[in-house]
Amino acid sequence: MANLLDRRSILKTAGLFTLAFTIAGCDVVTTPKAAREQNADFKSLSGAEVAVLDKLADILLPGAREAGFAHFIDAQVSTSAGESLSLLRYLDWGGPFKTFYSSGIAALDAVASERHGKTYANLTTQDAHAIVEALVSGVGISWPAGAPPAFLWYFVTRSDAVDVVYGTEAGFDRLGILYAEHILPHRVW
Repeated sequence: MANLLDRRSILKTAGLFTLAFTIAGCDVVTTPKAAREQNADFKSLSGAEVAVLDKLADILLPGAREAGFAHFIDAQVSTSAGESLSLLRYLDWGGPFKTFYSSGIAALDAVASERHGKTYANLTTQDAHAIVEALVSGVGISWPAGAPPAFLWYFVTRSDAVDVVYGTEAGFDRLGILYAEHILPHRVW
């Protein structure tokens, strides 16, 4: 529990959403949302992986895609495990974070292909949502071996989506929750 409390403190005070991105060949520090809006380059994720995350984002949590979910995940897998703000860090995952996310994305694509003959990114919202429901329940899904456990992968990616959407002062405000005013960030992110 201490790790989660430390994580929440970091999210509130360290400017979770102020990360380094490359936009038009220049390194900038901005939010995942601004990185998405400005078409920032992806450092580690392939175009196909980004397409899956973009499809998955709003199924995990409405507003996550617009908030820059794929850029956030890319930033987290592009840094060391000790500097990552992904929930995965706090679960003491032993392998590379890039492998965790990429193999989960590949597994999601494999399930989509098996069920619908399409990549996950090319599914209808209804079909994509049904796969996530099966992923959560563990019923009626054939999750590929070699990928992280299905529910763990869902839990981590959904938690990261929640942080992207609600881990800011504005996000707390949207929820109607008092932001811990005694630890306000130095600047709005």
